[in-house]
Amino acid sequence: MQPEDCSHSDWVNLQIFTALLFMQLLNAYTALQLDGSNKMSLPILGVAIIVCGYFALRQLNSTDVFTLLCIYIFFVLNFVIDPSLTLYFTNSRMLAVYMLYVPAGVCIVRKIKDWNFFFKVCRPYCIIALLISIDAVLTVDTVIYTNYEFFSYMAYSYMVLPFVLCSYVVARREKSLIWLGVFIMLFVAILSYGARNAVLMTPLFVCAYEIFTGSLVKRFVMVVVLIVVGVAFFLFIDKIMYSLSLIPIFENSRLITRFLAKTVTSGGERDLLFNEGMRQLMHMELEVPGLFGDRKVINGVYPHNIILETMLQFGWILGIVFNICVFGLVFYSIFLSRYKVMGIYLFFALLGKLFVSDSYVWSINFWMWLFGVISICSSGRSGKLEWRRRRRKLPDAEKPPLLTTSKRGPQVRT
Repeated sequence: MQPEDCSHSDWVNLQIFTALLFMQLLNAYTALQLDGSNKMSLPILGVAIIVCGYFALRQLNSTDVFTLLCIYIFFVLNFVIDPSLTLYFTNSRMLAVYMLYVPAGVCIVRKIKDWNFFFKVCRPYCIIALLISIDAVLTVDTVIYTNYEFFSYMAYSYMVLPFVLCSYVVARREKSLIWLGVFIMLFVAILSYGARNAVLMTPLFVCAYEIFTGSLVKRFVMVVVLIVVGVAFFLFIDKIMYSLSLIPIFENSRLITRFLAKTVTSGGERDLLFNEGMRQLMHMELEVPGLFGDRKVINGVYPHNIILETMLQFGWILGIVFNICVFGLVFYSIFLSRYKVMGIYLFFALLGKLFVSDSYVWSINFWMWLFGVISICSSGRSGKLEWRRRRRKLPDAEKPPLLTTSKRGPQVRT
């Protein structure tokens, strides 16, 4: 049910944003149920385009048209720079970017004004994600997880991750043991097969959430607790991992098997791609290959790192500017915006993946993160920072008095 203090447009836009995040998991799960066939992908994408198109047109304005034109012109110019990359520009994932992710981001996600209700909207999706995870973990043959095209262990982990993190926020805000159980079961599900980075994002998000919320005293206590727990875990990590490996549900865990084999920090082929990308970058000088230009210098493969990928595509100058903008949005959304928790959530749930996996250009995670943080940053600074900024601008005679406390009680200080 829509809360009374939430506008109808925000409620609809949040529903669409959350559904787009869930669509990835739904698409993969239907392929799993159809023995690896992706014949349901197109109908699911078609429904998403129709629904998003309907609501996008209802909210369309001249600013949206101008923004969309700029983005599409950017794509066209990059295509003109090197037509030999046509294969990548016409890839099915890029068609989804043109037809769904970009229009939905510009006309829907970017217009969300109040993110306070996101975790309420996401709750039912967390339950569905839990049911899918339980079914996948208990019934899917481990061989299926090597099918990188439709349902790999890595894709599965990152698809479930947004709902793992959301369930933790709901559990903390509602102080609910039931939701804490949902969080634990979802985390166990991704730990049982999941990618190492997806598993790591969860405790990092928990730490960030606890540090950035609550009073100063609670933050200090939480930091001390996290340090103690972290040190204890580090000291006994060998025994913990070995004990977990004896549990049937964790016997094929990517993280645990890698740890026991002493290769948990090894990126395998990705290390080779990264090293080759760095070598090519050192010889680029002022060259600007454009979108997908990194594929030409790394034999048709992306470097699995958004920073290196953008540097290889746009060169030293434009690449550095791009990355400064990305990290500027991350910093503002987490430290200065009104929705710090949402900024933290978007970083760990969506953007974190792109530092070790996937290509940002055709990733729904990147586009949903980008327009999400643009919306968060445009909503203004946090209340305390905004109040201080306004007070500094007022003449001394118009500044509101400050309340101080002393042994005699509250005092007015001018």
